Amino acid sequence: MTIPVEDVREVDVTASNGHWHFMRTQDGWRATIGATTTGFETRLDSALRLLRNSGPDRVLTEAEVNQAGAAQFGLAPPRLRIIVSGSGASVFTISFGTTNPIGLSHYARLEGSREIALLPAFVAEEWERMGGTP
Repeated sequence: MTIPVEDVREVDVTASNGHWHFMRTQDGWRATIGATTTGFETRLDSALRLLRNSGPDRVLTEAEVNQAGAAQFGLAPPRLRIIVSGSGASVFTISFGTTNPIGLSHYARLEGSREIALLPAFVAEEWERMGGTP
């Protein structure tokens, strides 16, 4: 994610079990869509930091994706989609698919990219916790 965490103004999380939308106000985060639980603000900040600071373990090129067959990565439809909006018109969108065969990474695709990244599993898991019990 290229948007600095402190510049994030809105976050939209869509998972198989629901949809959540968060807005940053002067008083902190508030949910505008979806039910939340105590402490969701801390989990949201943590998930944003992981998304910003965790690089991919590997990036599969478009040729590798085509050779392997895009369906095996679980991105159509994705199991988790996150849209992060920053100040101005900056937007970062990422979709997470299935885990890789050894379970240490999740396949992920940035909107507009033909490549697929393998991101550490803990990044997707933090967002799944947001979507499971924000």
